[in-house]
Amino acid sequence: MSSYVGPALIFLGISVGSALAIHYYYVKRSHKKIPPATHFFIVTSNFVCLLPFPLLVLDIDSAISGADAEESKALFTPLWYTIMGVTQVMAWVLLPIAQAYDMAGEFEWKRRFKAAIRENVKLYAIMGIVVGILFGYIIFLKGLKTFSDILKLGVGAANAFGLLIIIIFLASGLVGLPKLLWKSSNPETEIRRHFFDAPDIQEDLDIAAMELAEVKAELVALDPRVSEEDRPHLIEMLERISETDRDVPLYHTRSSQIALANAVQLDDVSTAHLERLNARLKRAINVATRMNHLWESSIRQCKLLDKIIHSQPGAAIIAPEGEVSTTADTAMRFWIRFRNPIYRILAVVSFILTILVLWSELVLPFQANSNTILSVIEVVMQSRLHFLGSVGFLFYMATCSYWATFQFKVFEVYHVLPSVSDGASLCFTATFLTRLIMPLCYNFLMISGLVGSDIKVVYSSVFGSMDVGEILGQWFNQYLPAFIPLLAVLIQTKVFHRILILVGVDWHDPSDITSETVQQKIHDGRRLIMTAAGREMHNIHAHQQPSSTPTSVVRVSDVSKNVNHTSAVGGAGDDEKGRRYKEYLAKKAAAAGTDSAA
Repeated sequence: MSSYVGPALIFLGISVGSALAIHYYYVKRSHKKIPPATHFFIVTSNFVCLLPFPLLVLDIDSAISGADAEESKALFTPLWYTIMGVTQVMAWVLLPIAQAYDMAGEFEWKRRFKAAIRENVKLYAIMGIVVGILFGYIIFLKGLKTFSDILKLGVGAANAFGLLIIIIFLASGLVGLPKLLWKSSNPETEIRRHFFDAPDIQEDLDIAAMELAEVKAELVALDPRVSEEDRPHLIEMLERISETDRDVPLYHTRSSQIALANAVQLDDVSTAHLERLNARLKRAINVATRMNHLWESSIRQCKLLDKIIHSQPGAAIIAPEGEVSTTADTAMRFWIRFRNPIYRILAVVSFILTILVLWSELVLPFQANSNTILSVIEVVMQSRLHFLGSVGFLFYMATCSYWATFQFKVFEVYHVLPSVSDGASLCFTATFLTRLIMPLCYNFLMISGLVGSDIKVVYSSVFGSMDVGEILGQWFNQYLPAFIPLLAVLIQTKVFHRILILVGVDWHDPSDITSETVQQKIHDGRRLIMTAAGREMHNIHAHQQPSSTPTSVVRVSDVSKNVNHTSAVGGAGDDEKGRRYKEYLAKKAAAAGTDSAA
C-alpha cells in the first residue's frame, strides 16, 4: 500500500497547482476586486473538486489489484471524509455567504458580512418551508412514523438533488464539448458565430454604459447633499466608475446630461440609499467589464480566424488593404497550419468517448436482466487496461461536466469569463462544482460495475449508496443512468430550443444560414467587427446578402479610424437590436432633448 502514498502526494501537488492556475486564468485582471477570503474559498473549492479524480483512480486500482483492504482504508478513508466534509461546507455555507458578500452594497465589511448572512438565512428559510411542506406531504402519503424512516427520506432527497445535477451537467457536457471542438475546426463557422453574436454584445455593452452613466448622474446630483460621514463612500464610488472608464471605454461624457427618472428621490441621501446605489453600481460594472471583454475577444478571434481563412500552408497571409505580411512567429505559423486538423482529431476522439459513455449509461439499467455485460466501461474496468480506462473515462466525464458547469450562466448576473470574472460568479460556479463532484464519482463507479460488487472500493463504503427510492421510487433507482443519454438526445435535437420558440421566445441558430434574420444579424455583426478592427473581414456566403441591406461590401477605407463602441453601433444602420436596445436609444434621445432645452 505504501506504493500508493507517493502517487497520492504527487496528485495532491498537481491538484493544488491546477486549482491555482484555473483561478488565475479567470481572475488575472479582476483579482484586486475580489476579497482575499473569497479567493481562498474558490481556490479551495477548485482543489477539492480536482483531487477526487486521481484519488478515485488510485482507490479503484488498489481494490482491483487486491491490495490489503485495511491498509487501503487507512490511506483513503481520511482523505475521502475530508473531501466530503470540505465540499459540503463549501457548497452550503461558505461559498453562498461569500457570493452574497461580494454582491452586497454595504460599505463596511462587518455590515456587508451581516447582510450576506441575512440573505442566506432568508434563502434557506424559504427553501426550508418549501421542502418542509413537500416532506410533510410525502410523510403523510407514505405513513412514515419512525425517525429512521424520515431520515432515509431526507437522505434520498439530498441524493436526488445531486443526481439531478449530474444528469443535467454531464449530459450537456457530453453533447456540447464534441460539438464545440468540431465547430472550432472550421474557421468559417467560428467567424460566422462571432459575427452573429457581435450585435448582441454591442447592445449589452451600450446598455451597461447607460446604466453606469445613470448611476454616475445620480451620484453627482446627490453630491451637494451627502453628509461628510458618507462623502468618502460617494467619492470611492465615483473613483470606481472612473477606473472602469479607463479599463472599459464606456464614454460617460453624457452622464451629466442624462435626465434622471422621476422616481429618483434626490432628497434621500441616507447611507442605506447610497448602499443600494453601490450594489447597483457593482452589478453594472461587472456586466460592462464582461461585455467589453467579450467584445475585445471577438475582435481578436475574428482577426485570427480571418488570417486562417485567407492563408495557405507556407504562404504569406493576406493583410488588409493589399499589404502583405508574413508570420514570423513559428508557433503562430504552426497553429495556423495545424489548427483545423488538431481540432478535428480532438472532436472525433471526444465523440467516440461520448458515445461509449452514453452507451454505458443507457444499458446499465438493463444489465440486471441479462447475463452479458453490455457496458463498455465495465468491460474495460474488468480487463488489464482498467487503470488506463479509469483515467481516460473518468477524466473525460469530469472534463465534460466541469466544462458545462463553467458555461452555465444566469442572465448577466452570474457569468464566468477568462481574466475578468467577479467573485460572486466564481462562487456561484464553485457551488455547483462542489455539489457535483461526489455524485459524479459515484456515477462512474455505477457504470464501471463497482457498486455492490465483490470489489470493495473505499469510496463506496465512505460515500454509501445514492438511494432515491424513498422520494422518487425504486424505478428511478434502476433507470436513473438512462436519463443521461435521454437528456443528451433532447439537447442534440434542440428540443428545448424548439419549445422556447413555440412559447414565443425569440431564438435563432447561427448555423441556419437560410434564415433571413440570421443572415441579417451576421451581416450587421461583420460590419461592426470591421469597423472596430479597422480592416475588412471574410465575407461569408457573399452571394447570400440580406434583402434589407445593400449588396455592396463595406470597404476599410470608408471606415472611420476613430473607432469607439458607440460609433460601432451606429455603423449597423437602423436595424433592430432588441427591445432593451430600443429603451437605451429612447433614454439617449431623452437626454439629448434635455440638453438642447437647457
